[in-house]
Amino acid sequence: MKLICKITDEDVGEKSMNMDNPKLRLGARGIVIREDGKIAIFNKSKKNEYKLPGGGLEGEENPEEAFKREILEETGCEIKIIENLGTTEEYKSLNNFKQISYVFVGKVLKDTKQLNATKKEKEEGAKLLWETPEKDYKVQK
Repeated sequence: MKLICKITDEDVGEKSMNMDNPKLRLGARGIVIREDGKIAIFNKSKKNEYKLPGGGLEGEENPEEAFKREILEETGCEIKIIENLGTTEEYKSLNNFKQISYVFVGKVLKDTKQLNATKKEKEEGAKLLWETPEKDYKVQK
């Protein structure tokens, strides 16, 4: 699978330390596109954090299943995966933590209008934004 990017402490203005057997988390996230071309952005307002929707794999889930579940939870949308973009690697040496995320593009099939943010996400001011990307992406039917 193609590595899209690698993010380290230095990339966010922190000093890196050696990591010894880091805790590994596998995740799935990506770009979710509505029919009108807008994409989903998950915002945690109290942390001033903006991210593509997604989260960790649970149990025996494969990345595709996790992506669809996380998108339903964070956006209320049922989707069809239209592209697998590759993976990202994120290293947080201060926490001895490494995350590998599988990154997808998904097309909204149905919007249930029901978000299922976790208690922690709600405390962090979680909200869903639909934004127009700089590049116009056309959704294949």
